[in-house]
Amino acid sequence: MNSMTAFSRLQLCLDELVMIWEIKNVNHRFLDQSYRLPENLRAIEATLRPIVAQHLTRGRVEISLQYKNQSTSKLPTLNENVLEKLVEWSTNISSRYPIQNTLNTSDILNWPGIWNNDNHGFSELEMKTIVDGFKQAIISLVTCRQQEGLAIQKILLDKLERLHEHIYQIMQLTRDASPRLKDKLQQKINTWMTGTFDPQRLEQELVVQIMRIDITEELDRLATHVLEMKRVITDEKNNGRRLDFLTQELHRETNTIGSKTDIKEISQLVIDMKVFIEQMREQIQNVE
Repeated sequence: MNSMTAFSRLQLCLDELVMIWEIKNVNHRFLDQSYRLPENLRAIEATLRPIVAQHLTRGRVEISLQYKNQSTSKLPTLNENVLEKLVEWSTNISSRYPIQNTLNTSDILNWPGIWNNDNHGFSELEMKTIVDGFKQAIISLVTCRQQEGLAIQKILLDKLERLHEHIYQIMQLTRDASPRLKDKLQQKINTWMTGTFDPQRLEQELVVQIMRIDITEELDRLATHVLEMKRVITDEKNNGRRLDFLTQELHRETNTIGSKTDIKEISQLVIDMKVFIEQMREQIQNVE
């Protein structure tokens, strides 16, 4: 099991340049890659995308690369023309449209082309080194996702075990309550029998009462879903979608049980089960 929440950072050196890869991963229905690369390195995005797709199947992946020159004799200077235009555009947009001007110093300093010496040329060998560094950063990200996935797996299995215990308790309570429910139904029948009564109405009431108190099918399906979730969690790798579907089924069956029963103890157990299922659902949102 892999989580979709992870972060990776890798630093490498090319002569006097320090290159920093940062990869941030959050949950998403599909694989969504977003890149923030220096202007003179935008061409490598086409090389990076297949690498990401080889390791990840779902999640929003935000990838950034920054580099700086360690040599004090080659410190870059701000491109005043780009800076002036950037501030002008930001001010015009916020004045003409109901959009807040959130441009800050950090945004400006990281804007492509803001530095005069930001046009460093890279050799083929240097480009290969940069891509190799990215591969290491992706592997680090995958490792982080796996570690987070193991933690989620442990939480889910614990919640499923507690859910299974509650299902068993409800089964026991249902068996123990059967005689009392039968007596209650018999009293109603006796009341109707003390005078004129409609046989068809009696038959309808019997059917309604039996269907209302019978939660055997719901309990059986719940137990089956719990076993299937345990199997999926331990056997499959990319199982987020399957787990999400099973969680919805757990929630539906639990709601049905809650609406059918009028036994206080079962109602309390159903509330606890809903809490467990919601906690699982929140965790599953981060599962690949």
